[in-house]
Amino acid sequence: MDETRRRVRLLHAAVTAVFFLMLAGALIDLLSAIAAPSPTAALVERIAARLPLLFYLWALWAVGGAFRLVGKTDDLDAAIAQVLSRVGGALALGAIFTLVGSPVLLRVVTDGRGGFVAYDPAAMTLLVIGLLMVLLAGTVARMKAMRDELDGFV
Repeated sequence: MDETRRRVRLLHAAVTAVFFLMLAGALIDLLSAIAAPSPTAALVERIAARLPLLFYLWALWAVGGAFRLVGKTDDLDAAIAQVLSRVGGALALGAIFTLVGSPVLLRVVTDGRGGFVAYDPAAMTLLVIGLLMVLLAGTVARMKAMRDELDGFV
């Protein structure tokens, strides 16, 4: 178990590093918009374009929380169901916002330029994976409930 906990700590550190790298990239992007010739318009466009990042950061935060939880508990069933649900939901929401939310917001802030929907195969894939994770979370939770009920008979 010590080897597993060591790996969990290493993976948690890696996820945390990616989280802060993404956050730093977003902040640099926003700061560059502030330095643009017309900072207000550039900043509004950048914020509208980068809003899906909040959901992806939420997914990474949930993964980090999962690693912390796995490192502390031996009952993984409840932790896995909770993490699958949170990460899947965050990925799905981020993908939906990437595909529909950002294009619509950009269209609003740029006086009608751009489309209503983005064609982004990566976001479409994340949407499907996120929905699958939410579905699996429910399955894992039901399996845990059945196992607990069966353990009550023994």
